[in-house]
Amino acid sequence: MNILTGETVGQRYGRPTAINPNSQEQPVSLARQAAVGAHGVSDYSIDPPTTATEHRLAAAWAEVLGVPKDRVGRNMHFFDGGGSSHAAIRLVILLDRRVSLRDLADFPVLADLASFLDTGRSHSDAS
Repeated sequence: MNILTGETVGQRYGRPTAINPNSQEQPVSLARQAAVGAHGVSDYSIDPPTTATEHRLAAAWAEVLGVPKDRVGRNMHFFDGGGSSHAAIRLVILLDRRVSLRDLADFPVLADLASFLDTGRSHSDAS
């Protein structure tokens, strides 16, 4: 219980909350509560990666997010699957900077990012 407000941790904002890595309480969206399983990824059927690029990205996402590789599907959204800005930086480094933070923000779904990488374009090329 919060001594100053009398609120119970986990019920602030009128809905369930979670403690983030900075020990701050933040609301958990209802959609995420319904869709997210024990490993921070959705429990509905997972469409497995199909291309070589998707397989490489899935392995990297699994490592960075700390989830089993078989729980990372081609339609997984990096940030909805538990990714944070810190995890995004680790992913960029793990992928030898073949993607930028902007690329990940613009293409947070695994299949979309893989397709973007397979086209060989970068944001600087698009200018």
